[in-house]
Amino acid sequence: MPSARDCVTGALGLVLVAAGCSRGTVREAPAAAHPDAVAVPAGPARFQIRGRWATAPTRIRYRIEDGASGHPSLRAAVEDAMAVWSSTGLVGFEPAEAGEPDLVLGMRRGHHGACEPFGVSAAVAHAGPTGPSTFVHFDAGRSWSARGGEGTVSLFHTALHELGHVLGLGHSGDETAVMSNAPGDRGVLAADDLWGLRSLYDDASDLPPGSLVVADASGHARAALRAVAPADTCGHVLFDTDGDGRDEVLVYRTDRGGHGAVSIYRFGSGARLVASLGPFHGVVLPGADVLAVEDAGNRLLVSVLPDGRTAAREFDPHGAPTMPFELDATRARAVGSHSHQGDLDGDGVLETVTPLPTDQRR
Repeated sequence: MPSARDCVTGALGLVLVAAGCSRGTVREAPAAAHPDAVAVPAGPARFQIRGRWATAPTRIRYRIEDGASGHPSLRAAVEDAMAVWSSTGLVGFEPAEAGEPDLVLGMRRGHHGACEPFGVSAAVAHAGPTGPSTFVHFDAGRSWSARGGEGTVSLFHTALHELGHVLGLGHSGDETAVMSNAPGDRGVLAADDLWGLRSLYDDASDLPPGSLVVADASGHARAALRAVAPADTCGHVLFDTDGDGRDEVLVYRTDRGGHGAVSIYRFGSGARLVASLGPFHGVVLPGADVLAVEDAGNRLLVSVLPDGRTAAREFDPHGAPTMPFELDATRARAVGSHSHQGDLDGDGVLETVTPLPTDQRR
């Protein structure tokens, strides 16, 4: 039984307008564009990660509950949305002909199991955790249609967003992205959506500028965080923020427009990306020297300005930064580091994380 915290709500207050479409099997859907073919957002990527399927490219076996409690357009809209994500070549969906499916999609009304009840917020749908035995629930109390319009909510656009959660993506800060939580009718994957998906499931080839490459001890590139750290606006450091023996990749903003934000990327077995935290704003000082510090058993991120002023943030047991305080700059420099090496997966072998130069594409 899923808990309420396992459910991720979809875009709030959706007003999606598009032409209706006839029922039937999977039809041609908007293709997922390569980042070169879509508007590339200014600044670093803004995707967030909530989980990862164990295999890649992953094939998810699904079942759609479209009987008496369903909607006549549900199956066609969901399969159209699946076709958009499948067009990336990184993931795929197939009907579960027998046995338990990996994913069940259907309508629910009000209180249903341990999920947050529908009707208490503006959420029109929510998704379960990333991995087998997950789900997408659509609010049966809403007025739905295949593509929205005339006061209805679009099944296709909502399914497209929720399937992004199923695949492991959180909400994006880029309002052009399918995974944005802002109202809109985004039916084609944006660069930010693709960067997030490829950071989860692709190798370290064909990287956009501002990517961070994860390499093993022999220098072999194993994975990459795509477009998260443009050299003119971001820095990064490896540090075990939660004390679990695995280092995280911390990307921090160096420019004033970045508001001192820090995003934290966590890795699992094989140094594969599995989750992200943040961005947390106001954590570092723009223009400061940023150090990862272990001091008297405390895990800190310290900004040291040229005039010696500091701002330190301790990490809580979950690896999130807490309230700022001052720390002696001399002591911070003595025990701090700018390390780009660390053990991301806890196997005792160090990985190296290095930036792809802004003017270079691999």
